[in-house]
Parts: sequence; C-alpha cells; structure tokens
Amino acid sequence: MPRTVLRLLAATIVASLAVLASPLAATQAQATTLSGTLTADNAFNAYLSASASTLGTLIATGSDWSKSYSFTNLPLAAGQSYFLNIEAYNAGGSGVNPGAFIGTFTLSDTGLHFANGTLTLETGSTGWTGGFNASGSVPKAWSRPAGSVVALGPNGSSPWHTRPGIDASAQWIWPGDAQSSPQTPTVWGGECANCMVDFQTRILDSTSASIPVPEPASFAVFAVALAGLAAAMRRPHRTSSAARSVARRG
Repeated sequence: MPRTVLRLLAATIVASLAVLASPLAATQAQATTLSGTLTADNAFNAYLSASASTLGTLIATGSDWSKSYSFTNLPLAAGQSYFLNIEAYNAGGSGVNPGAFIGTFTLSDTGLHFANGTLTLETGSTGWTGGFNASGSVPKAWSRPAGSVVALGPNGSSPWHTRPGIDASAQWIWPGDAQSSPQTPTVWGGECANCMVDFQTRILDSTSASIPVPEPASFAVFAVALAGLAAAMRRPHRTSSAARSVARRG
C-alpha cells in the first residue's frame, strides 16, 4: 500500500482517539466547585469533609465578626457527597454577649447540590443543624450536630449590621439547644458566652461518577481505521514488473 494511504489511515486513527478521549477530558475539566462568604460573632473555623462524623479539611477561618471571609472554587469530586462543618466561638465577658453565624455558599454547576436542592445556600433555620460543643474557646472532638438552629435576623440586623459579600436573605443563626442558648436567643443576647458551638449542612451528589460512554459513531470511525491499517499490514508487498525486469538483468 502506498505510504500516503498509510499516513492517511494513521491520521484517521489519531483523530478517532481524540474523539474518544474528548468526553473524559470534558468531564475532568468541569468539576463542580464550592465557594462561600461567611463570618461569626466572635470567631469561626470552616471545614469540608466527606464524612458527617469527621471534621474534615480547614477551608476558612475568621476572628473578627465585623469582617467577611471568603473561599473560592474548591474542587469537589463527582459521585461524592460532602459536609460543610462550622465551629463558631462566642466570647465571654460582662454584659450582653450575642453570638451568631452567617454565610452564603454556592456551587458552580449541577454536579452537586445543597440540602435545599439548589446551587445556593444561605444560613437559616432550615438546611442546617447545630449543637453545643464545649465551654471555652477550645472545642472538644468533633461530634455531628443534630439539633435545630434559630434564625436571629437577616444580614443587616443590629448589632452586626450588613456583612459585605453575604446575601441579604442570609440569616444570623445559632443552635437552639439549652446549652447553646441558655436564655431565649436574640440578636442582643441569650446565647451561651465563652462557648464553642457547631453547625453542619450537607452537599449532595447529583450525578453518576462513571465516565461517559463514547457515541457509536466514534467507535465506527475508529473501527474502520483500524481495519484498514490491519489489512494494509497483512497485504504482501508486490514488486512492479519493471523492477522485476531490472532485477533479472542484474
């Protein structure tokens, strides 16, 4: 077979392989990412975990409730659910010591979704669980919070006012159990002082982790190219009559 034909077959095979590989490359390039902006009175640590009972990896921390803290584009694996875990510390002292946590969180695409079924989640009385952790600023070992949380007011409420980067519909929240809220929790106090509390919300997988199967047309192109090349390799090499004549004269 002429070399030009062999080159053409080789080029067809390379192009076919590129077609077959493109779905996998697209899947890898479009990983869902998690972003968020949050703060807490008085301080917080935020973690991302693949297990409800494990604290996870630290992704954000803040020590000034008058500031907003952000993290962006954390990659999440397809086929895996996650838990966003927050530890919030409320300082002690004389007088009123309000404590609260607030935030807005987003997912980049529909590969995963929050517990509310959407790609955006604000803090509020639904979608979150909370619970008391420990007195003081040092938390005990992580224990999954299973209690309800209380909404104290939307972003903009006194005494915290508006925290930039956080949606106006996000609520300042605090666990409603007796240890976290020894009095009726309000924006002006009632929350435990000099204590650590925990919050959790879930990020659910929306798709299969399997690699997309290439379309039949792609397989057909690839099969034809392979068959042609195999036939060319099996075909015996034929010398032209002119070449044979020259050989005999030699």
